[in-house]
Amino acid sequence: MPPSPVPGVTLEGYPQELSVPAGRPVQVMVSGTAGDARLRVIRLLHGDPNPAGPGYRDEFMDWGVPPAVTIREQELDAGSYVEVAAAIVPPLPGSFTLTLWVRPTVLSAEWQAMFAKWSGEAPVLGVFATGQRTLAVALSRDGRTVEWCTGRAWVVPEQWQFLAVSYDAAEGVVRVAQSGSAGPAKSFADVPLDLQTVFEMTYARAHYADSVDYTVPIPPPRLRPADEAWASARVQEWLATRGKQAAS
Repeated sequence: MPPSPVPGVTLEGYPQELSVPAGRPVQVMVSGTAGDARLRVIRLLHGDPNPAGPGYRDEFMDWGVPPAVTIREQELDAGSYVEVAAAIVPPLPGSFTLTLWVRPTVLSAEWQAMFAKWSGEAPVLGVFATGQRTLAVALSRDGRTVEWCTGRAWVVPEQWQFLAVSYDAAEGVVRVAQSGSAGPAKSFADVPLDLQTVFEMTYARAHYADSVDYTVPIPPPRLRPADEAWASARVQEWLATRGKQAAS
């Protein structure tokens, strides 16, 4: 198990699901050296540590669970698998594509790895089926921090399905593709972005972050050139439409 911030103590854990709706229960699986551990949930207010901004800000949340819990070391049943020694596995190139044909025979309510070049001390790439059969892909570009993305279709038991993960180093983009014997993976057609609806939904469900200084201009997020051109074109179309409506 990976070391915890406390020297000489091992500790690891994971939530049963990546996300749950507000008001729904969440299970957190924890394993480590037998004894008591502090378990806290925080709400992230601002995650960018850049000193030019407000910096990292969070707050502790009361979620109805005692702050101290008793834990013990618990072994995980890895199931059947093929293990290749890390010493003979070539490092991932800057850009790559990984393809898999899988037929899961036992999908449990736990996380299960379909491919992993991974350790607690040096994560690289992992392709997982979550407890809800969501395809989850984890990629680390620095061997320390991990970025996550998910597929658009469920991982189906007792059915052959094709999975592909590609990483474009020039764009910094991970793409996930799925298809199965019953047909292509679920897809979504492109639709116009309704900014007004996004605005109303955002502020109906949340509030201003107390840690952000709204008395000074807040720079807009950086976009890729292609996204910036797309957004600019949409704004110009919207302004042209408003002008026509005002003139009529």
